[in-house]
Amino acid sequence: MRMKKIIYNIASLLLLAVFATSCGMDNYDAPESKLYGQILYKDAGGVEHPLQVKGTGEAIKLSLYQYGWQLSDGITLYADQDAKFEAILFDGDYHMITNNNNGPWKTVQISEVKKDTVDFTLKGSTEVKIYVTPYFMIENAAISLNGTNLSATCAVKQIISDAAINTQSVFISSTRFVDEQTNFARMDYSEDKSAGNKNFSFAITDASQLKSLENAKNRTGKVYARIGIKAEGADQFIYSEVFELAVK
Repeated sequence: MRMKKIIYNIASLLLLAVFATSCGMDNYDAPESKLYGQILYKDAGGVEHPLQVKGTGEAIKLSLYQYGWQLSDGITLYADQDAKFEAILFDGDYHMITNNNNGPWKTVQISEVKKDTVDFTLKGSTEVKIYVTPYFMIENAAISLNGTNLSATCAVKQIISDAAINTQSVFISSTRFVDEQTNFARMDYSEDKSAGNKNFSFAITDASQLKSLENAKNRTGKVYARIGIKAEGADQFIYSEVFELAVK
């Protein structure tokens, strides 16, 4: 009888410990600190240049790890088409890593040890900047639409000396999200793949594209367009800013 009582008491204590632990886990406060930031290019003069990237399909990924946390799996953050990111997290010391072969750039060598890692302390609201070196930049872009005829101009600036253009394109979308995945019209240009001034134009003649254009005209009266340049060896385009175009 005495042995049964001892076993019963031990079992009760174990159940109490499990209950207390589970209650403690349930009573953790939710994270409240905000991490926000942007992927940028900093030129030799120290000037920061915002980048335009693919913002759909979870294309641009960043891996975030908290020092001292028992879980080895990182948190994946996704950049929008302005290369901005944000997350709500617990305070602490973190490091953020860009993913290999993900994006229209090469990463900056921070030190001999750290190639693509940024360390930071999160407390309250914290801004973090990630610096990369794009193969190309698109400058002085302009896009216009006249009926079903689109014209686009820009200057393609070569940043990495041995980079080569693989694809140069113009995309049109019915929403502000415009890229190689989200568009209803795309035109690729194979001539003159060198850096420098570009002039692109095309007439929308495909039946499905004309229907999308007419739908946009009836719905909002607007479409959106971007120029994209993809380098050899890169998995994604670098883009111009998004242009809002009136459909008449």
